Amino acid sequence: MDFLVETDIFVEYLTTPASTLRSALTHGVCYTTFNNALELFRAVTSTEEEEAVQRALMSVRLLGLNWRNARPFAETARRIEAATGKHLSEHEMVMIGMAEMSKLTILTKRNYDRYRELGVAVINSAERSL
Repeated sequence: MDFLVETDIFVEYLTTPASTLRSALTHGVCYTTFNNALELFRAVTSTEEEEAVQRALMSVRLLGLNWRNARPFAETARRIEAATGKHLSEHEMVMIGMAEMSKLTILTKRNYDRYRELGVAVINSAERSL
């Protein structure tokens, strides 16, 4: 199984020895979005933290966006909002749209319940994918 990794999983990787990302990297290919990389770099406060973020991001593949993604991502958001009655944030639209387009399962802990209630393919532990 391949994963679309949320920002919280990178934070865990950068702050704890036994992390979900380390496990996921042994179970499949990991991807993240430009938006998640931006969040990580925005949060750094030192050169050492910036270098750690760079190393973490080098372990995954980065998925980019262009204007062609906007329409199908918006259609996905409208479909999910109509089915669930819940409003999606821009971050959720990008993550869900990218996951569906790329046939990836979102890997997150912090947002696990939210994605589940939206009916999105999500897990909170790479071991659960086996």
